[in-house]
Amino acid sequence: MSPRTEIQNNIIKEEKRTLILNVALELFSQKGYSATSMSEIAKAAGISKGLPYSYFESKEELLLSLFKIGINQAMEFFDLDKNGILTADEMKHYITEVFKLLQANRSFWKLYFNLFTQPNVYDLIKTEMHDFTNDMSAILIEYFRKKGSLTPEIDTVVFNALMDGISFQYIIEPELFPLDAVVDNVIKQYC
Repeated sequence: MSPRTEIQNNIIKEEKRTLILNVALELFSQKGYSATSMSEIAKAAGISKGLPYSYFESKEELLLSLFKIGINQAMEFFDLDKNGILTADEMKHYITEVFKLLQANRSFWKLYFNLFTQPNVYDLIKTEMHDFTNDMSAILIEYFRKKGSLTPEIDTVVFNALMDGISFQYIIEPELFPLDAVVDNVIKQYC
């Protein structure tokens, strides 16, 4: 049997990294970040206790990686052409796709909302969270201004709070939440 090529090794490394991320996401969302150890992640992933540290220096770095992945997935749908100008069609697409993402990746969003209730843990992601919201808010303010809003900054705060609130309510009891009807209503109000 010939030795693996560099490409094969890189594929295996990426598969292990993805496995660690997926298992960590499930455990963090089920048990909470603070109650989950790196050794528990390794055990649940079926890998050696030290292997996660080959990919992530710490549990904090692992959490930050998960957070960035989840936020980047949501941002893919915002301002599709990335020109800094949001159109009504782009807003509709963003609203629709973010809630599809919410349904498809409940574990991440459960973890996301859980992080806000733990100040010591939230501090780990605060900088990335502020970067995300500041970038998005600047574009939303301009969107609301162009739609004729007299208070585009306030409309942006209300929109973000509405999106977070809907998402949070859905995460708590998805089977009881009329998500499709709510999404349609948000689109009517904001697009």
